[in-house]
Order: sequence, then C-alpha cells, then structure tokens
Amino acid sequence: MNNRSERGQILVIGAAAMVVLLGILALVIDLGFTWMLRRAEQNAVDPATIAAARYIPAGDVSAMEEAACFYARENGFFPDATTYDLGPNGCVAANDPNGAILTVNWPPASGPYAGNSGYVEVVIFSGHATFFSRVFGWNWMEVSTNAVAANASGDSGTGQLVALDPTSCLAGQIRGNGTVYVEGSVYVNSDGSGPPPCIGTFDDACSGTNGAFSFAGSPARLVTPQLSVRGTCGQNSNPYPNNCVSPPCGLTEGAPQIDDPFNLPTPTIAWAGVPAPATSSSGPVSLANCDDPTDAGCSFAGGPGTWYELNPGVYYGGWTIQREVRLNPGFYYIAGGGIQVTGNGGILTIGPSGLPDGDGRILIYGTDGPNCDPTVFDRRCQGTISIAGQGGFKARAYEQDPSDPFDDDYQRILIWQAEDTSRTWPTDAYLGDLGCSASGAFGNDLVRISGGGNLDFWGTIYAPKSCVQLVGNGGGAGDIAGVQVIAWRFDIGGNGDLDMPFDPDELSPILSKGLVQ
Repeated sequence: MNNRSERGQILVIGAAAMVVLLGILALVIDLGFTWMLRRAEQNAVDPATIAAARYIPAGDVSAMEEAACFYARENGFFPDATTYDLGPNGCVAANDPNGAILTVNWPPASGPYAGNSGYVEVVIFSGHATFFSRVFGWNWMEVSTNAVAANASGDSGTGQLVALDPTSCLAGQIRGNGTVYVEGSVYVNSDGSGPPPCIGTFDDACSGTNGAFSFAGSPARLVTPQLSVRGTCGQNSNPYPNNCVSPPCGLTEGAPQIDDPFNLPTPTIAWAGVPAPATSSSGPVSLANCDDPTDAGCSFAGGPGTWYELNPGVYYGGWTIQREVRLNPGFYYIAGGGIQVTGNGGILTIGPSGLPDGDGRILIYGTDGPNCDPTVFDRRCQGTISIAGQGGFKARAYEQDPSDPFDDDYQRILIWQAEDTSRTWPTDAYLGDLGCSASGAFGNDLVRISGGGNLDFWGTIYAPKSCVQLVGNGGGAGDIAGVQVIAWRFDIGGNGDLDMPFDPDELSPILSKGLVQ
C-alpha cells in the first residue's frame, strides 16, 4: 500500500515536465521565427548593399540610401513607406509594423573594412513578438543582419595573397619554421568540400586539421591584418599553438566566395618574332636554341663570374639558368619549357641606370609554344617557372610605356603563368588534399621561387590556374617578396622569415566589386 505522503507527486513531476516542454516549444517556435526573420533580412540586405555600392565612385550617400531602401521594401520591410529614402515617409521605423531600422554606413563603421571608402555596409535591425516565450518574460526578440559590398579600384591590400580554388583542402598553406609577414590581407576561396573533405569547425580559430587554409610546420606563423577563409582554418604537421601571432590574423571563417579579380585577356604573341641579340661576360651569345618553335630552349652556364644579358622577346623551349642572367626591361614570352634556375644561377633586372640593380621592370609570361604536342611532355609545351638558384631573384613588375601597344591590363604584373590548356587539368578528386606539394600534380603549371637572403622582387604573380610556392630561407638580409599572389593555390613559408610588404604602387590594382561580407 502506497504511503499517503507520496500521493500527488505525479502532479508535481508532470507540472515540472510541462514547464520543460513549454520551454522547448518556446525555443523551437520563437527561435524558428527569429531564424526566418534573419533570413528575410539577409535576402534584403544582400541586394540592397550591392545596389548601394554602385554609387560609391560618385560618393552619393543619398543614392546609396535610396537604393538600399528600394530593395528593403521589395523584400517586405517598411510596407507603409511611400518614398525610397530615409526620411519620414521612407525606410524608417514608423513605417514598419515591427519598427525595423535601415542603416547605410559609407564607409563601414566596424569590421575588416572599417573606414575604407571603397566599401559600403547596409544593416537592417528588426524584431518580432514572441509566442510561448512570453511565459518566461521574453516578449520580444531582436535580430540584426548586415552585408558589405565593394566598388573599389586599386586596393590591392584587400587581397594580397589569394587562393581561388573553390573546393580543395589546403588550398592555402603557410609552412615551415619561420614567420610570413603579409602587410595586406589573405583570402582563401575554398570551402573545403572537395574529396576528402576538410576537418574542422567554424569557430574563427585554426582548430581543425587539413583546413581549406592550414598551417603546416612548427612553428609556421603568419602575421596579417586579415585572414578570410571560405571554409575552415586548420593546423597539421606538428601544429603550433600561436600560428597567428601579434598582431592577430583577424581570422574570419565562412567568408563569401569570390571570382578571379583580374580575368585578364591573353596577350597576343608575335610568334614569328625572335629575341634581340644577347651578350655575355665573354661577348655576343647565340640564341639559336630558342629562336624557333621547334627548339629545345636556351641554356646559360659557365664558370664563376659568367653572366648573360637578354632582351625582351619570344623565347622558345624555355631557359635553363646556372649563372647570372640579366634582363633588360620589357615583356618576356617563355613559349614552352618554362624557367629552371638552379645552382649558382639567378635573375637580375637592369634598371634605368643601365646597371643590373634589380630595378628593371619586366613581365615574364609562361605559356605553350605553338608546336606543343599534348601527348609528348617536352620543352615545346608550357613548363614550370622555378627560380631556386643561389643567385636569387631581383626584379620589379612591368610598367607600361606610353608607346607600347600593350594596354594597361598588364600594369604591375611580374610573372604571369597562363593556364596549361594543352593537357587535361587535374581534378580535385585527383589532387585530393595535397595542396601545392603533390609531385607532378600540377604538371607544368607550378610557379616556385625560393632563396636564401637573395630575394627582392616586387609586383603581381598572376597564376589563376596554377600553384604558387614562395619559399624564404632566411639568410643575412632576409628575403623580400613585395608581391601580390593571385593563384589557384598558394604555399608560402620556408626555413626562415619571409617579408611580404604591401606597396600599392608596385602591385596590379584589383577592381573589387560585389559582396565581400
């Protein structure tokens, strides 16, 4: 027989259970409405921000506000408004049943683009009355959603180091046991969905392994004002706990995907042309091995103190360099074969003074030769650009001569590795999570520059379907790569520190348009 003192307990337990169930119901229903409101706000602010960005060049704030108000109203906000402005009859709280507030910030007031007049931010702040949550005293839930769009030219710092691959793990890597100092920002376009998928969580920390962007090495470190990754940031290969050192990286995971910011037209090549005569430390040099499409390329070797001086033009079969090669300013077409700098070799440009001081302005364009046979891997087809000799690499990017027929598209480009269309591009399924390091995975598309205190080059490396490796190995004076890298994937680091300063006068300007946040 039950004890009388235990009678009625089921009522207490049932009442407590009802409270819990009611709380769960409140969360499910009211938070569901909150999510729907946020989605509605996002649907409004995205087109509103893009529309507002059209008026950035003119600095017309009123037009920005009207454009934002138009799309806010088109998406159901401010139904009582009769004008498309932020005045009494426009997009203000009095004309919205939920008291929504529309704000247009030009330039953005906070975040990575704060104070940058090439960007505009639109914010919608609204709310909704609760249902079951009122039992707990929550009568109202507020939601704020924003978007940022760009319409900026010349702001290369917003993407000094960019990986365009949209799906792969390790699309961007910082490796080695030194620090890479990037004065501009770093952007990795990959969501990490390619096979095998990356491991990690969206926590704005490099907490996973094999992320879309990843640190490899101990300690591989990065200093940059902003690191944006579409997917996750990870650490692998003996992770170091403080990869993003002071100042912090400003890491943002879940960044929007972007397109190639340049999409440059392929230059027209005068295949019949031959390079101007070359000279060397011992006199004139024959270019018979690289002045015809059937040639196997030029070789520059010799004893200590040997140097060669070349002029702009089309070089067939590429270059094999084991001594110092000096380049006069201009456009160098490497039609097949690529560039291999090894041993004591190096590339040094001739400046305005006529001296080989590294101040000469050049553009190296790697592509297939006209006789390339995709079934035969020979020097008639595009080759890797590998500058890894002890002589280093000292150069400045191409600068347009007013009398030159090439247009302004090629300003400030130092190396341009064309897409290797002669062969089947390896799929992400084949590359897997190998990043830039897969031997042969990128065929003849790789761009690799390494040095030991003998790197001092400035300009843009444009390789939108290629992998770019920059390897600093320290040395007494350190290595300087004052470059912007726009590549399919990048792999940056080495056994020493690598300095990547940002000078807008030395980099190709990015025309930045569209949503960025």
